[in-house]
Amino acid sequence: MTPAEAYAILATAGHDLTWREQATAKVPTPDEREALKLSEAAVMPVVHRTTIDRTGNQPTLLETTHLGAETTAPAYPIDARQPTPKRTPRTKTPRWMRPRLGAGLYPSDVDQWSDLKRARCTACKAVRPVCVDKSRLGA
Repeated sequence: MTPAEAYAILATAGHDLTWREQATAKVPTPDEREALKLSEAAVMPVVHRTTIDRTGNQPTLLETTHLGAETTAPAYPIDARQPTPKRTPRTKTPRWMRPRLGAGLYPSDVDQWSDLKRARCTACKAVRPVCVDKSRLGA
């Protein structure tokens, strides 16, 4: 059964389908290298496509495609008439993007960002939260 046939069966059964793809690459095993006729130095792209039912947000089908990078060039059509959905903005800055404050502590280690300037260690009276013991940090 081809993917198109599977999609047709799911759509006929009343599923409202959408897809999510994730592309990665890996070093092929000797069997994969032989089957795809790859050289010793070749990297093998792998595409995972998940078919999702929009109504229940449930995955219904997973396809994994192994490609020979030396003989394949994936191409995707992009329709300029259909705008891409807007992503919801993050409410919290990822930890790796936040500024570090000595001793490996991050601003999230203090209760609020606004408390950052006035947070002090009650034992050593440090202006910034350089003390590892969070229980000793006070305003």
